Amino acid sequence: MSHLRWPVLLTLAVFTTAGGPLPAGDLYSGKEAAKLDSVVLPAPSEIQALTIHPPRIVLKGADDAQQIVLTAQLQDGQLQDLSGEVKYEPGDTKIVRVTSTGRVLPLANGATTITATYGDKTVQVPVTVESCDVNLPINFPNQIVPIFTKLSCNSGGCHGKASGQNGFKLSLLGFEPEVDYNALVKEARGRRLFPAAPDSSLLLLKASGGMAHGGGKRMEVGSDEYRLLRRWIAAGMPYGEKSDPVVTRISVFPEHRILKRNNRQQFAVYAHYSDGHVEDITRRAQYESNDQEVALVDSAGLVRTLGLSGEAAVMIRYQEHVAVFRATVPLGTKTPPYSFPVQTLVDKYTQNKWHDLGLVPSELCSDEQFIRRVSIDLTATLPTPAQVQAFVADKDPHKRDKLVDRLLDSEEYSYYFANKWADILRVKRRGQPDRARGTFAFHNWIRTAIARDKPYDEFARAILGACGDEVSNPPTVWYKELQNPEQFVDDTAQVFLGLRLACAQCHHHPYEKWGQDDYWGLAAFFGRVARRNVPTPGENQP
Repeated sequence: MSHLRWPVLLTLAVFTTAGGPLPAGDLYSGKEAAKLDSVVLPAPSEIQALTIHPPRIVLKGADDAQQIVLTAQLQDGQLQDLSGEVKYEPGDTKIVRVTSTGRVLPLANGATTITATYGDKTVQVPVTVESCDVNLPINFPNQIVPIFTKLSCNSGGCHGKASGQNGFKLSLLGFEPEVDYNALVKEARGRRLFPAAPDSSLLLLKASGGMAHGGGKRMEVGSDEYRLLRRWIAAGMPYGEKSDPVVTRISVFPEHRILKRNNRQQFAVYAHYSDGHVEDITRRAQYESNDQEVALVDSAGLVRTLGLSGEAAVMIRYQEHVAVFRATVPLGTKTPPYSFPVQTLVDKYTQNKWHDLGLVPSELCSDEQFIRRVSIDLTATLPTPAQVQAFVADKDPHKRDKLVDRLLDSEEYSYYFANKWADILRVKRRGQPDRARGTFAFHNWIRTAIARDKPYDEFARAILGACGDEVSNPPTVWYKELQNPEQFVDDTAQVFLGLRLACAQCHHHPYEKWGQDDYWGLAAFFGRVARRNVPTPGENQP
């Protein structure tokens, strides 16, 4: 018998440890990258080919820049990042300049070619620079607000907290650019900005260390963010036009790499705009590794693996958009051969993960161990001695699959998982006798749904769309425990979607793509729920 059982949950390990941002400073000078220890690089003879990304570079305006990701394909099939290890030579040094970390900066309009050399291996990329002699318009939400986020100026511990900092308040993580614009340009009689002499603006003086600042020095004079802020102030602090394109999503290249221990990988991040154009935002996005014992990331998008094996996810944030780069660090030892028959979809992906990490599955457990473990997992009961002996003596090669099916069909299974779901769905009497009927009815409804293998989507729909009374439709009991729309949003998101949306009640979720529009849009659905007291026949009415 084949089963598709939704109540049996398979969980994947999710790393949750997150560290704070790296110290601020000149985010574009490559100084942080220089602090990393050297890695063991391949000899030129070990390299089969060099590839460069992007295959063509187009720079528009003096503020634009492009991060090169240069990858070596080795003879053994592995990939090694060499973005900061090759020698870059522009064909015309008057048109572009390339830093040692592979960042291409415009100097003048024109077209040229950049050649990257590693030993006897070379690769070229064509470059076009345009509009360097044009003072391109600046859009405040797209170009200025991300600087405050990158430098942590609008974080919860600084000017982004509810009360602001020393009389100056920004929206948390820049999710309300109109508020930030008014705070900078119009509040305090405009004292923070000085268009006639931009370098004398309090915004630049404090952030660059020219004047006392409680948050310390956040940027260097002459750095990219300083020059862009100065140009914005000198241009009269424009906000931008309503017709200006907006960021619709961000992407990262590469999305995933298998790296050795004590290695490094450069990635590039791109913003995709509503008008179709793509912009490199590698030095403007914000990064955070969820496991700093496996891999670190600096503000330039350079990931460094450490001495531990495992997998780290680097969260990339830009405005309200999120992307993820994954670094897998295998054990680095030769994996012995093993046999693991793939029987389910989960087995396929589990085996792929073992392969990436260089792991092997545990040995097959004995029949005695198997029947005990699966009985406890599915029914919370121990098998009897007679059941154990019968299972061990059974010569059927498919006896384990059949045992699982029998346990899933057992009454103990439905009761056990009904109790789990009853806890999640807040099925409780709270010591009130008048709630006993509905509580027991809802618990029995859950148990019956599990016993009959009710599809999960139908199960969720029956609860969320419940109407009537608790006798004719027991899932309505869920609406007794929760009262206001905010409670329904939080429970619905966490129980049925696996998401925590509580942050989006007051502001855009700092680590997700959900905003207040999403939160209150969902709350509006539950805001239409009406309740009324329905007399139950046979019970005393007040």
